[in-house]
Parts: sequence; structure tokens; C-alpha cells
Amino acid sequence: MIFDFPINETFKRLVRHARESQEHEPTFAQAYDPSFHKGGKIRNTRHGYPDPKNVDMRKIPPALWIVKDHGVYLMSNGHPRMAIDDPQNPHVLYAKGRNPSDPDWYVPGDDFVEALDLDWIEQQMDAEDIDTFRVEMTETKVRMIVLRSAAPSPHDGVPTP
Repeated sequence: MIFDFPINETFKRLVRHARESQEHEPTFAQAYDPSFHKGGKIRNTRHGYPDPKNVDMRKIPPALWIVKDHGVYLMSNGHPRMAIDDPQNPHVLYAKGRNPSDPDWYVPGDDFVEALDLDWIEQQMDAEDIDTFRVEMTETKVRMIVLRSAAPSPHDGVPTP
């Protein structure tokens, strides 16, 4: 699966929120990692799941999450979460063509949340002429790529010999 996201103001705001937050929400996988728990020990709820109150959210690294549930989107893992009721400052960024308001937006398969390395993303944002953040996913791998905007050729509109 390939998901493309515009590198726009919403994208940059999500990155800033993740970076500037002092605490970060864990993914499901991180909730099962003892290194993110107080005292390095997972404490379970009576239902057998890791107790979220035992997670030390200061230990969770800042990240963008790619989420697949009702659409596919990016969001910050920063805590507290961004306001969800501010239409001028969206708290998620949908992949191109994967917003539920888009025709054919649906992606089959299980829902998921994966943390994407914020350090790598920020390093790439310094490059010139990038306009798309791409996430390529298989069942076992996640690959992040930034794409440069197509620079106009000096021969655009002029046939080459």
C-alpha cells in the first residue's frame, strides 16, 4: 500500500505538535514494551491489557502516527492531543484519495496505527522542493520517502530534436 500526504501547513503543524509535546501517546505495540512503563514493568488491567496509567508517556518518542481506520491519515502522538473541533487547524492530515469524503477512499484490511520516526521526517523537511511525504507499507515493513515537486523542464511545450 502506498499513501501520499501533502507537505503543507497541516503536516508541519502535526510535526511541531509532536516535537514540542513533553509527553507522547503510545501505539498498541509500545504499550506492550516494558521500557516505556514505570519501573520497566508492565502492569495489566483486570482485563489483561497493559494499564495505560503505568505507561511513562515522557519515555515515548515523538512521532507522527499513520492511522488506518475511517480513512488513512497522519496525526501527532503528542499529549495532550490537538483540539479536534477547530476546522481552521485540523488535527489529522488525510492521505491523498483516502479521506472518507473522497470517492473510492476505502482501504480494505485491519485497522492499524504505526509510529513514524519524527527525527527522519524533520531531517527530510529541510530539503528544497519537497511537496509529498509518501509511506509505503507491506505486512512487515514501513518505508518513508519524500518526493520533490516536478520542476518544469526548460523544454516544456517545445519539442526536443
